[in-house]
Amino acid sequence: MAMSDPRFPTYTVFDQNPSLAVTVESIRYVHEQLPNGEITIPAGTTTDGASIPRPFRWIVGQPLNTRFWRASLLHDVLYRDEIGKRADADDVFLDYLRIDGVGKIRRSLMWLGVRLAFWKGWGR
Repeated sequence: MAMSDPRFPTYTVFDQNPSLAVTVESIRYVHEQLPNGEITIPAGTTTDGASIPRPFRWIVGQPLNTRFWRASLLHDVLYRDEIGKRADADDVFLDYLRIDGVGKIRRSLMWLGVRLAFWKGWGR
């Protein structure tokens, strides 16, 4: 099933595993906290969306929500490849949530979640 919103890049959710999505097109991110100020994520990149524990999904939302998807994809790639600094990855995630229209309380909860939950994932 292809998900499309004119404000956001297109992705496809796998029929066999609806908790995973793949980019249909490459996505360019520009932000002063990214190394060299930008990064392009190629088409075909897989993500599980925002890492939202099930008990909190009724408050925050579903992992592949289009408003979270672009920020989550970037955050996943920055963490997976350990690009730049961890704090910068989390701050860029927060800023893209803001840019994509996620409300202040929700994006603050999501940012706090990545700051608290993923500290042990960096540098393994």
